[in-house]
Amino acid sequence: MEETYNIDAIITRRLPFREHDLQLTVYSAERGRQVLVARGARKFQSKIAAHVEPFNRIQGLVVRGKGFDYLGSAISLSGRAQLKNDIDRLFLVGEAVRLFNQVVTEAETEVVLFELLDQYLQLNSYETLIAPDLLFSVFLGKLLFHLGYATELYSCTQCQKPLTSSDNKIISSRRGVVCNVCQPVKTSLSISDTCIKLWRLVITQEFSYFKNIITEQSVIDELCSTIRAAYHYL
Repeated sequence: MEETYNIDAIITRRLPFREHDLQLTVYSAERGRQVLVARGARKFQSKIAAHVEPFNRIQGLVVRGKGFDYLGSAISLSGRAQLKNDIDRLFLVGEAVRLFNQVVTEAETEVVLFELLDQYLQLNSYETLIAPDLLFSVFLGKLLFHLGYATELYSCTQCQKPLTSSDNKIISSRRGVVCNVCQPVKTSLSISDTCIKLWRLVITQEFSYFKNIITEQSVIDELCSTIRAAYHYL
């Protein structure tokens, strides 16, 4: 086994560790989610500290250790400076990355997940026509889909008939929508036809598509709340 290896990773969490170190949670396409220690990164003269801020994408050299692997060196490829200067956008990004850390296991080594997270962070780092809350919802919806937790949005999960009428209900525990003919359970949540259509687009369209979306804020809020509800049953 090699004593060192290179990584191309995104910093998803950073915590103080010991007296002068940092404990970093990173995600890379090749190795998935892992915890690394950056020795001396909390010291004033540390050269690595600025490169390993949360949400940065880095190229680094990792040294294998007995308890932890250690980040020997790192260069930031993308510092996301504009994102970190926007407190409202930063809050949503922090919540999205927190959920990413929760649902993506250490065994998940998918290029598509890495690219999804990197693209989401990049879009939040530049002037974008996509509203932050819509971008947040699109990211979470795509993440659920790629992890295999897709919500059934075309047929009733109870009678299996195509969804055609309004007054449908979403039941997250069944990962799908129940039509207005079937009896929904008490924990069901109403979902509008417009929200269902928008959620379908989340799955099928690229991020760039949503620059041209014109919809009411109430629909975006509904999409965000229903996608969040789906996370409670993972």
